Amino acid sequence: MSSAVPFPQEAIRILQSDEEDLRALLPDASSRDFTRPEISGGDWSVKDLLGHITFWYENALDSLAQWRAGEPYELAARLESKGVDGVNAASVLEKGALPAGEIELGHARASAEMLRALESIGNAEWETPLGEDTRGSELGSILGGPDGPFRHIAAHLDDLRASVDSP
Repeated sequence: MSSAVPFPQEAIRILQSDEEDLRALLPDASSRDFTRPEISGGDWSVKDLLGHITFWYENALDSLAQWRAGEPYELAARLESKGVDGVNAASVLEKGALPAGEIELGHARASAEMLRALESIGNAEWETPLGEDTRGSELGSILGGPDGPFRHIAAHLDDLRASVDSP
Protein backbone atom coordinates (compact mmCIF):
# COMPACT_ATOMS: atom_id res chain seq x y z
CA MET A 1 0.00 0.00 0.00
CA SER A 2 1.23 3.48 -0.77
CA SER A 3 2.56 5.44 2.19
CA ALA A 4 1.00 8.75 1.11
CA VAL A 5 -1.93 9.21 3.47
CA PRO A 6 -4.57 11.70 2.35
CA PHE A 7 -6.09 14.14 4.80
CA PRO A 8 -9.73 13.60 5.88
CA GLN A 9 -11.42 15.45 3.01
CA GLU A 10 -9.50 13.44 0.40
CA ALA A 11 -10.19 10.20 2.31
CA ILE A 12 -13.90 11.06 2.21
CA ARG A 13 -13.71 11.69 -1.55
CA ILE A 14 -11.95 8.35 -2.11
CA LEU A 15 -14.48 6.40 -0.03
CA GLN A 16 -17.46 8.14 -1.64
CA SER A 17 -16.14 7.44 -5.13
CA ASP A 18 -15.43 3.78 -4.42
CA GLU A 19 -18.82 3.40 -2.69
CA GLU A 20 -20.52 4.83 -5.79
CA ASP A 21 -18.69 2.29 -7.96
CA LEU A 22 -19.72 -0.50 -5.57
CA ARG A 23 -23.37 0.58 -5.47
CA ALA A 24 -23.49 0.85 -9.25
CA LEU A 25 -22.70 -2.86 -9.42
CA LEU A 26 -25.00 -4.04 -6.62
CA PRO A 27 -28.38 -3.65 -8.34
CA ASP A 28 -27.26 -6.05 -11.07
CA ALA A 29 -25.86 -8.46 -8.51
CA SER A 30 -28.87 -8.30 -6.21
CA SER A 31 -31.26 -9.06 -9.06
CA ARG A 32 -29.54 -12.45 -9.21
CA ASP A 33 -28.64 -14.77 -6.38
CA PHE A 34 -27.00 -12.48 -3.83
CA THR A 35 -25.69 -15.53 -1.97
CA ARG A 36 -24.25 -17.57 -4.85
CA PRO A 37 -20.49 -18.07 -4.33
CA GLU A 38 -18.95 -16.59 -7.45
CA ILE A 39 -16.34 -14.12 -6.21
CA SER A 40 -12.69 -14.83 -5.38
CA GLY A 41 -12.68 -18.10 -7.27
CA GLY A 42 -16.09 -19.13 -5.97
CA ASP A 43 -15.25 -18.67 -2.29
CA TRP A 44 -17.42 -15.60 -1.67
CA SER A 45 -20.85 -14.39 -2.68
CA VAL A 46 -21.84 -10.77 -3.24
CA LYS A 47 -23.34 -10.93 0.24
CA ASP A 48 -19.99 -12.14 1.65
CA LEU A 49 -18.12 -9.36 -0.10
CA LEU A 50 -20.50 -6.71 1.19
CA GLY A 51 -20.24 -8.18 4.69
CA HIS A 52 -16.45 -8.16 4.41
CA ILE A 53 -16.34 -4.49 3.44
CA THR A 54 -18.80 -3.68 6.22
CA PHE A 55 -16.63 -5.56 8.73
CA TRP A 56 -13.64 -3.33 7.92
CA TYR A 57 -15.74 -0.15 8.19
CA GLU A 58 -16.93 -1.34 11.60
CA ASN A 59 -13.35 -2.05 12.68
CA ALA A 60 -12.21 1.39 11.58
CA LEU A 61 -15.08 2.98 13.55
CA ASP A 62 -14.33 0.84 16.63
CA SER A 63 -10.63 1.66 16.42
CA LEU A 64 -11.32 5.39 16.18
CA ALA A 65 -13.61 5.20 19.23
CA GLN A 66 -10.96 3.24 21.17
CA TRP A 67 -8.23 5.75 20.29
CA ARG A 68 -10.42 8.66 21.31
CA ALA A 69 -11.22 6.95 24.63
CA GLY A 70 -7.57 6.09 25.27
CA GLU A 71 -8.40 2.37 25.19
CA PRO A 72 -6.31 -0.42 23.67
CA TYR A 73 -6.46 -0.83 19.91
CA GLU A 74 -8.17 -4.27 19.77
CA LEU A 75 -7.89 -4.78 16.01
CA ALA A 76 -4.08 -4.68 16.17
CA ALA A 77 -4.06 -7.60 18.63
CA ARG A 78 -6.45 -9.66 16.48
CA LEU A 79 -4.39 -9.01 13.37
CA GLU A 80 -1.21 -9.95 15.19
CA SER A 81 -2.66 -13.23 16.48
CA LYS A 82 -4.71 -14.33 13.43
CA GLY A 83 -3.20 -12.38 10.54
CA VAL A 84 -5.27 -10.57 7.93
CA ASP A 85 -6.39 -13.79 6.25
CA GLY A 86 -7.55 -15.27 9.56
CA VAL A 87 -9.42 -12.13 10.53
CA ASN A 88 -11.03 -11.98 7.08
CA ALA A 89 -12.08 -15.65 7.23
CA ALA A 90 -13.64 -15.19 10.66
CA SER A 91 -15.49 -12.07 9.51
CA VAL A 92 -16.95 -13.82 6.46
CA LEU A 93 -18.21 -16.67 8.66
CA GLU A 94 -19.70 -14.24 11.18
CA LYS A 95 -21.38 -12.01 8.60
CA GLY A 96 -22.39 -15.02 6.49
CA ALA A 97 -24.85 -16.05 9.19
CA LEU A 98 -26.81 -12.81 8.72
CA PRO A 99 -29.66 -12.40 6.21
CA ALA A 100 -28.79 -10.58 2.97
CA GLY A 101 -31.08 -7.66 3.81
CA GLU A 102 -29.35 -7.18 7.15
CA ILE A 103 -25.96 -7.18 5.40
CA GLU A 104 -27.15 -4.51 2.93
CA LEU A 105 -28.57 -2.32 5.72
CA GLY A 106 -25.48 -2.83 7.86
CA HIS A 107 -23.27 -1.79 5.00
CA ALA A 108 -25.27 1.37 4.33
CA ARG A 109 -25.16 2.25 8.04
CA ALA A 110 -21.44 1.57 8.46
CA SER A 111 -20.55 3.46 5.29
CA ALA A 112 -22.54 6.52 6.36
CA GLU A 113 -21.09 6.37 9.89
CA MET A 114 -17.57 6.15 8.51
CA LEU A 115 -18.08 9.20 6.34
CA ARG A 116 -19.54 11.14 9.29
CA ALA A 117 -16.59 10.08 11.46
CA LEU A 118 -14.11 11.28 8.84
CA GLU A 119 -15.98 14.59 8.57
CA SER A 120 -15.60 15.03 12.34
CA ILE A 121 -11.82 14.59 12.36
CA GLY A 122 -9.69 17.69 12.24
CA ASN A 123 -6.14 17.69 10.95
CA ALA A 124 -4.71 17.79 14.48
CA GLU A 125 -6.53 14.60 15.47
CA TRP A 126 -5.68 13.05 12.09
CA GLU A 127 -1.99 13.62 12.78
CA THR A 128 -2.14 12.40 16.40
CA PRO A 129 0.67 9.87 16.89
CA LEU A 130 -0.37 6.27 17.28
CA GLY A 131 2.74 4.21 17.84
CA GLU A 132 4.97 4.77 14.83
CA ASP A 133 2.03 5.98 12.73
CA THR A 134 -0.81 8.48 13.08
CA ARG A 135 -4.54 8.01 13.46
CA GLY A 136 -5.01 9.02 9.85
CA SER A 137 -2.48 6.52 8.54
CA GLU A 138 -3.93 3.72 10.69
CA LEU A 139 -7.46 4.46 9.43
CA GLY A 140 -6.07 4.53 5.90
CA SER A 141 -4.49 1.14 6.49
CA ILE A 142 -7.61 -0.43 8.04
CA LEU A 143 -9.64 0.77 5.06
CA GLY A 144 -6.81 0.35 2.56
CA GLY A 145 -5.92 -1.95 -0.28
CA PRO A 146 -3.25 -2.47 -2.92
CA ASP A 147 -4.16 0.88 -4.54
CA GLY A 148 -3.45 2.77 -1.31
CA PRO A 149 -5.02 4.09 1.87
CA PHE A 150 -8.84 4.05 1.96
CA ARG A 151 -8.95 1.97 -1.26
CA HIS A 152 -10.22 -1.34 0.18
CA ILE A 153 -13.37 -1.35 -1.92
CA ALA A 154 -11.32 -0.75 -5.08
CA ALA A 155 -9.45 -3.99 -4.39
CA HIS A 156 -12.71 -5.92 -4.83
CA LEU A 157 -14.42 -4.08 -7.69
CA ASP A 158 -12.90 -6.16 -10.50
CA ASP A 159 -14.06 -9.39 -8.84
CA LEU A 160 -17.53 -7.94 -8.35
CA ARG A 161 -17.67 -6.75 -11.98
CA ALA A 162 -16.66 -10.22 -13.18
CA SER A 163 -19.37 -11.74 -10.98
CA VAL A 164 -22.04 -9.37 -12.31
CA ASP A 165 -20.92 -9.95 -15.90
CA SER A 166 -20.84 -13.76 -15.59
CA PRO A 167 -23.78 -15.78 -16.97
